[in-house]
Amino acid sequence: MFLLSYGIQVKALAAQRGLSPGGMGDVLSGRRPNAAHIEWLISQGIPAELLPNPIAPQKRGPKPKIAAQTA
Repeated sequence: MFLLSYGIQVKALAAQRGLSPGGMGDVLSGRRPNAAHIEWLISQGIPAELLPNPIAPQKRGPKPKIAAQTA
């Protein structure tokens, strides 16, 4: 509702940030709350309380080992 009332389009935000409109939609909805994107949105004047809480990046673990198949 905030974006609509101020005439801000998700497509325009995405273009400014270098994301696809779907990617920006994922950030705004909380499906992909990247901290850098959230901080950028706040710097653009969007109130922090209207945005999802950013998540800390998680380290990936090692790939599972696949047992060699014996013939």
